[in-house]
Amino acid sequence: MSNGSDGGETRTNFKALLVIALVGLTALSAVAVFIANQMRPKAPVGNPPISLWAGLSIDHPTSLLLARSGESVSTTGVISACDPGFDYCLHVPSSANAGTNFMSAGIRVNERPDIAARLSCLASQPDGFSTLQPAVRDSPTYATSRFGDVGQGAAGSVSHGELRRIFVPGRDSDPGSCVEFELRVAHSQFSNHPAGSIQEFSAADVTSVTSALQDALARVRLADGERVAWPSKDSSSMEAFIRVDSLSGVARVTSPIRLEGVATGAWFFEGSFPLYLESADGELIAESYATAKGEWMTEELVPFSGEISFSVSELQRATLVLLRDNPSDLPQHDAALRFEIELLP
Repeated sequence: MSNGSDGGETRTNFKALLVIALVGLTALSAVAVFIANQMRPKAPVGNPPISLWAGLSIDHPTSLLLARSGESVSTTGVISACDPGFDYCLHVPSSANAGTNFMSAGIRVNERPDIAARLSCLASQPDGFSTLQPAVRDSPTYATSRFGDVGQGAAGSVSHGELRRIFVPGRDSDPGSCVEFELRVAHSQFSNHPAGSIQEFSAADVTSVTSALQDALARVRLADGERVAWPSKDSSSMEAFIRVDSLSGVARVTSPIRLEGVATGAWFFEGSFPLYLESADGELIAESYATAKGEWMTEELVPFSGEISFSVSELQRATLVLLRDNPSDLPQHDAALRFEIELLP
């Protein structure tokens, strides 16, 4: 009987030792994992996204500094990365590209309640410009526009840039939200510096910095986390708002020019909108108007027709302008579709 009892105790002791060994091995494994994690190189911690308006946000790259409304943005020249009055400014540190004629670079972000209506948000001219034509990308949930070549020059300095806007529709009586992003890269004229005093901030450098800022704009997100899709860089189309079918592919025209097309209801006032012919130097050649072929007080596209007559003695280059009728006379509500054409006698 004692032999059976001793065998049972032996088995029990063996099981206890086995459990202890397994617990020990588990603990050692956990310690090993902890040590390995501590020794592994840490990934850099990124900045939190910047919350904007209407649920929009933009990622904050670690390579860019952030200034908020009222804060200053350092610059090495007369053109700042962001014009005064910004809500947010994501900008390249002033120490970047030291020893060159680099001046500043950044992205200005502003809410634009003054152009919160869809057409005004997407098509109104950037400040200081009057003839730029945007590319527009439309969708049921939001719309975006893109103006290229919004650079400027001042006191031996020059900037390169573009301006983008996004319109997010509102609900009920809320017209929606318009958010504006202006990308800018500025530098002084290299030839104005004494020979050998600095290195040139070259065209390739401008392209590189511009690309980095465009990458940041590619990370603007909607409320659901979806990335915003912008119009392509080299496109220019107003077909979301106005389209002229009768001039498709036409370069040379005789008088009168007859127009047929469609335009969003917001392009009209009292059922019509102005037509202008301007010479290459901006002089008015002729004017007329186009008329809606139906109910114009709608957000949908409305058919229209119009005619404009002219008289020239020889072949002449001109611009045909289909101007949004803007009874407010506020420049932020101006919009136009332009065609470069040649007038035949």
